[in-house]
Amino acid sequence: MTGVKGSSYMYNFSNIRYGEPPIGDLRFAKPVAPKGRNVLIDKGDVGRVCPQAMAAWEIYTSFTGPDFLSGKISPLTEDQRHALKEPSDLKIPIDPRETEDCLFLDVVTPIETFESPLKKLAPVIFWLSGGGYTNGEKGWFGPAGLIKASYASSSEGLVFVSANYRRLTLEWIQENINQFGGDPTRVTIMGDSAGVHIANGKLEGDVIDEFLALAKVTDLEAARKLSIEEVQKANRLLISNSVWGASTIGPFVDGIYVPENPDKLFAEGRYIQNVDLLIGFNEDEGLIFTSPESSDDAGYRKSLESTYSNASPEILDHIETTLYPPVFDGSYGYTNQTGRAFITKAESEFTCKYGFLQAAYGNRAKSYRFNVYPGLHGSEIHYTFYNGPDRNPEVDEGIAVGFQELLTSFAATGNATSLAAPQGVPVYGEERRMLYIGNGGFTIATDETVPERFFWTSQHLDLLGIRFEHLDGPRHAVQPRRENSVKLVPVKIIFHIMRFASVWEPEDKLESAFYLLCVPGSPLMPSSNPPKFFYAKRAAHETLSYVFHVDRPSPRTQPPVVGFTYYRAFNWDRKRRFTPRKHPMSEYGETNGPVERICKILLRKVTPQKWEEDPYILCLLLSLAQAQAIEQKKKKEKPDTFPVRLLVAVDGDTDFAHVFQAEIDARILIAFKKPTFNFNGVPWPTVVHSKVAYGPYQTFPDRLLAEVLGS
Repeated sequence: MTGVKGSSYMYNFSNIRYGEPPIGDLRFAKPVAPKGRNVLIDKGDVGRVCPQAMAAWEIYTSFTGPDFLSGKISPLTEDQRHALKEPSDLKIPIDPRETEDCLFLDVVTPIETFESPLKKLAPVIFWLSGGGYTNGEKGWFGPAGLIKASYASSSEGLVFVSANYRRLTLEWIQENINQFGGDPTRVTIMGDSAGVHIANGKLEGDVIDEFLALAKVTDLEAARKLSIEEVQKANRLLISNSVWGASTIGPFVDGIYVPENPDKLFAEGRYIQNVDLLIGFNEDEGLIFTSPESSDDAGYRKSLESTYSNASPEILDHIETTLYPPVFDGSYGYTNQTGRAFITKAESEFTCKYGFLQAAYGNRAKSYRFNVYPGLHGSEIHYTFYNGPDRNPEVDEGIAVGFQELLTSFAATGNATSLAAPQGVPVYGEERRMLYIGNGGFTIATDETVPERFFWTSQHLDLLGIRFEHLDGPRHAVQPRRENSVKLVPVKIIFHIMRFASVWEPEDKLESAFYLLCVPGSPLMPSSNPPKFFYAKRAAHETLSYVFHVDRPSPRTQPPVVGFTYYRAFNWDRKRRFTPRKHPMSEYGETNGPVERICKILLRKVTPQKWEEDPYILCLLLSLAQAQAIEQKKKKEKPDTFPVRLLVAVDGDTDFAHVFQAEIDARILIAFKKPTFNFNGVPWPTVVHSKVAYGPYQTFPDRLLAEVLGS
């Protein structure tokens, strides 16, 4: 191996072997590190590319990408339809560099970093190319522009590694990158595209059987003995008729490489948590993955059946008629069949996966949205690897250099900043802040594509077996007031009831709630701060409620904790979170059309049909139980259950105040604290909803206290 000057300021060490040739018994097997050598193998000037394949739909994506943006979508020809249905070699020229012996990597490092052994080691970027696990290679893009931009945040520059990838490359980096001036403790993994694709729905065994049939052998042992030409041909045939917008080849749950479905791993906390993330997506990611055959109801259904081939007819019916029905008045976020298919693809493949990462990493994640025209899948690559106007004349140099500085400063410091965007990429957090990159530059915006991470739907409650029980009146009888109790002023009671029940400012409504709950003789005292909802020991959400604790000795072993909220607050907040902001670069204040359509769909999904069964009510009850648990911990008490009560005012309901009651099992709180906790056998509570009539007004405070505290 020898280094070659890639420019006046960097060395390019090309084609370094990091794995034994995957041939013979190592074909279709886990990669193996190469045995030690101390002789010159070659000069590294001959490129190595792994066998490539391409799906027929990838050739025809121009019909759904730029054409969709222009509003003109051409139908497929008969030859194109045939190529999508039957395995075909597609007659794509084979790159002469393709070889099975392709486990090689490249290292590009600044000359001064490599030649100065006493200089501080530089941060490292390990780049994974896209290609849907079927095509792509380490030499697709040159890092000269990235390395140049890295000096804006790091005097050491940057060491860049790209590989014909397998995970074994990371082990090589840890063992060897210091020899090239790279710091093995500061390695950033960066990639694009592959891994975002969904599999085409075929089971792993079905894919292997199809490959063996195309290779004309019966098992993998026989396939290991085939020539590379025979294996390549079978591979190209297998990939050629992949479902539109999907990859036949990709990771699957094997219990080893992928131990479990990622969504389950995230939910259970089984992932590396002490890392920082910079996550980005393009404005119109889903367009090129949308089949032009989805232009009518039959085509849309066919697309669902092929993409989700393992789904039952009932699930497909639910997707087709409930989630994305053929209603084109804009109320569901689309106005034609193609938009319907695009929204389906965008949400299922991008929005949800992006949301999993944000929910999992919270305050360790930073995000950006890339919308420099055309904003399609992969559009940002030309900016990531911008190497000057001679190489990339179509790219806006100011945005490109600023974007590169963001990426390299994140690798160097963990903070993504640049001269063009000194504010940097913000922490995502509860406010869902992100950096918007558009034709006009860099601005801070709010992410409108992912719903609030803890917005539950009625479907979640059904899955957990949670039920609401509704009563027409109160649950508890009022006790007579003592003779020496302070008499309440009737006019004040009426005033506060009317203010409590009508549309008033939050401060006024809260003041009236304090008056009614904390009347003379009441044991309740308000807390100074709203309760927070905790998940995995993190405050994930500050609730829209107030908490009252029993502040004197109680005959009950475990007195309830009482909360107050008004329905308009969180119903309004839910709508606010799904209302798209004005386009940051819009001169006339227009909203972003595609995002506005997505927001309408998401809002409809999380809005309950009955306000009395709003899942957010359960979130508030759980947060009250968590607040009570914190108080009990201070007293070194460990109750088995936590009684919680929530008083809800509904604007316009001048007849009743509403009280929601539940007994929260302590093990539920443990499960929220430790997501890996064994939850089997733990009962979810039944939420009892009762009503307390405002009239007669004089006795309302006593009747309300009896309902929230018990007789």
